[in-house]
Amino acid sequence: MSSLTSLEKRTLERLFDMSSGYVLNFSNRTFHEFVLDAVRLDIYDAKYDYGSGSKANRLRGFWVVEPDHVVASLLDHMLAYAKQELASDPDLLGRAQVIVARLRGAVAAQLSAQRRKACRQLVGGGPNQVFEGLHVRYARSSRAATLPRRAACTASAFARGF
Repeated sequence: MSSLTSLEKRTLERLFDMSSGYVLNFSNRTFHEFVLDAVRLDIYDAKYDYGSGSKANRLRGFWVVEPDHVVASLLDHMLAYAKQELASDPDLLGRAQVIVARLRGAVAAQLSAQRRKACRQLVGGGPNQVFEGLHVRYARSSRAATLPRRAACTASAFARGF
């Protein structure tokens, strides 16, 4: 489920001219092909049934069902299409780009937190224990091949204040 706010959704709906049930200048076929090419998902899948089933409602259903990174990817493709094919409002385009960046940032923050957790599990302890532990593990380990991975985790974790 994406984290789009109602204000962000209204901005995107205005940009994509969704008030009448349409999305940009897509027909049913071209909308289906566009979404399939952009994110490899079938927009006419039953999981996106929302309201009347129009293109606009299917896109709204997509926003409800899919996670941020998938929604951001489709929106990014749609913004590129709107810039290239249509005379879109530059202010709305700019605001939509900020929305996509926020969605991508939420995913990056989540991945960064997961990476820090994995580093902690790999090397254990806080910053001082990390370097001491790394030296001891290298000296005692017959698997010196794991050192570069541990060192990369340690250096990046230490740089971020663990």
